Amino acid sequence: MGRDEAIQGLRELATFFEENSEAQMPSDQTFWLFVTTPEKLAAAAKTLGHATKSTDGNYYIVKRTFGFVTLEYLLNRGQVCKSEVIGKKKIKVKKVITPMIPAVTVEVEEEVDDVQWTCPESLLALTK
Repeated sequence: MGRDEAIQGLRELATFFEENSEAQMPSDQTFWLFVTTPEKLAAAAKTLGHATKSTDGNYYIVKRTFGFVTLEYLLNRGQVCKSEVIGKKKIKVKKVITPMIPAVTVEVEEEVDDVQWTCPESLLALTK
């Protein structure tokens, strides 16, 4: 599907909801767009205008919400931010001890690296 078809589909969806007031509206919707370079993420942020930045797991995210629809551009956090191991920490994880259905699990404590991430204040600095 090309860009024009996607835009037309969104217009048709909006028209459907306008013309069918009894149709249940979604509570929210997120469109995820994965980019491959910091420059592409910075360009997306510039295009979005009033974007917010956040991190989630392995991703650095810039997003903007339009009503109940959120558009998120994601990039591997390691391509934008620097990580530093600052020590060790203990976390609780569930381990499967019998893989039958239903699986039997046990909660155990594991020691993992405690990682601190440092991300740039501005994505525009990544493009210079």
